[in-house]
Amino acid sequence: MKILFLMISLLLLSLFIHACGNSSNPTSTNSVPAATPMFTNTSTSTPNTTVESETPTLTSTATLTNTATNTPTVTLTNTITNTPTVTPTSTVTNTPTNTPVIAATIGASGDTFSPANVTITSGQAVVWNSTLNGAHTVYVDGFSGTPTPSSIGSCGTPLLNTTSFPVTLIFTTPGTYYFHCQNHSNCGSSSPIQCGICNGGLGMAGSVVVN
Repeated sequence: MKILFLMISLLLLSLFIHACGNSSNPTSTNSVPAATPMFTNTSTSTPNTTVESETPTLTSTATLTNTATNTPTVTLTNTITNTPTVTPTSTVTNTPTNTPVIAATIGASGDTFSPANVTITSGQAVVWNSTLNGAHTVYVDGFSGTPTPSSIGSCGTPLLNTTSFPVTLIFTTPGTYYFHCQNHSNCGSSSPIQCGICNGGLGMAGSVVVN
């Protein structure tokens, strides 16, 4: 604004001086047209008025805040577990053996049995002892009762047929069981009649009665 006012004042002053010069030096009686003021294109510098605006500046201030964080602590605990050890124990069970009752013992007296006839109870046993070793055998019929002459030689399976002594035989079924020595008996004529093989024609025979 000051510059603009100054320029207007200079223009007015120039016009005033020019007017005073024309009135003091007249050159002609003729009317001289009034001087037309010459306007010079004058560049008017308009001052750039810069309005500084105060722009707030955001300043980031780092504030260190100590925050206590509860961090769990893992504690490794060694736990020893006592595992019982199972030791297999072998248990020996003694199963009682039913030892048969020896109710009679039969031996040899020459070519005869001694004793020849015995009586026992069912479940008991008869032993033919070692005096029979060497020349004798023992053949016990496989059934109770006296065989008939027609069945001699086909009496089935004997309860005992051996040449080795001593030998034990348990009788479990009541009845009368005949036995003989195959080397010293006569099956057809012996008393009682015998099954199986009979040689020698002697009467080496006997019986076991089981009650």
